[in-house]
Amino acid sequence: DLDNKNPFTGLIPLMFVLDVKKHLASKGLPFKVLLISDNAPGNPEPHEFNTKDIEVVYLPRNTTSLIQPLGQGIIRT
Repeated sequence: DLDNKNPFTGLIPLMFVLDVKKHLASKGLPFKVLLISDNAPGNPEPHEFNTKDIEVVYLPRNTTSLIQPLGQGIIRT
């Protein structure tokens, strides 16, 4: 839904899909995507990408700072 107030739903998944399709096509690669995301409440749900060629996998809870070391300082404050 493009009228949603949350910027990470609606328009963002649509833009992601279009940009990735364009990039992969320019490389002569098939459109097949694995999107790895943290489980922040504002992140899009898998169905928002509206394509069978994108698999969305969420990181386990409370692991973001372990997997993304640059976020450790931000999370600590």
